[in-house]
Amino acid sequence: MRTRLLNLLAAIVYLLAARALPADEQHKPVTAKQSHALRDHRSMTTEAKLYRDGLLVVETETESTHLTRGLRGRVFLVMVNDQGEAIAITEQFGCTTRGSTTDITTPHRGKDLFKTKIPDAVAKQTASIDIYQGEEVDLDKTWNNFRVAADAVGKLVVIAIKVL
Repeated sequence: MRTRLLNLLAAIVYLLAARALPADEQHKPVTAKQSHALRDHRSMTTEAKLYRDGLLVVETETESTHLTRGLRGRVFLVMVNDQGEAIAITEQFGCTTRGSTTDITTPHRGKDLFKTKIPDAVAKQTASIDIYQGEEVDLDKTWNNFRVAADAVGKLVVIAIKVL
């Protein structure tokens, strides 16, 4: 049922698109990179690449150099068309927990790789990707705000994460 709904929403997004991307941009993957210094000596860097066949690859590096605080990083992406309209949003990707520098049982730095498939229509209409990243608690509020906006507008496709 959920997959059917996502496919229907993707088809609507495709039909509502006012114009296609320029010919030379239609076949290139869409890439984005975001680095973010969190408070208390912690950081996240995320790179995303969306292939036109719908394969989305996200790599996030998380690090905590704080003496006592670790990091539970979360990331979600918003796909944007060439008119600046948000057309899809991913669920949150949960990064591996990073320990503080004094925690000898948990690595304080590492990378996570996420792969998921998004509807072809969304992949073809995406002109750019906005990356939102941060701590679990802080990012939950932002993601929930996007979900409320998506429900209100009714045109935004929410992509459930199915790790490939």
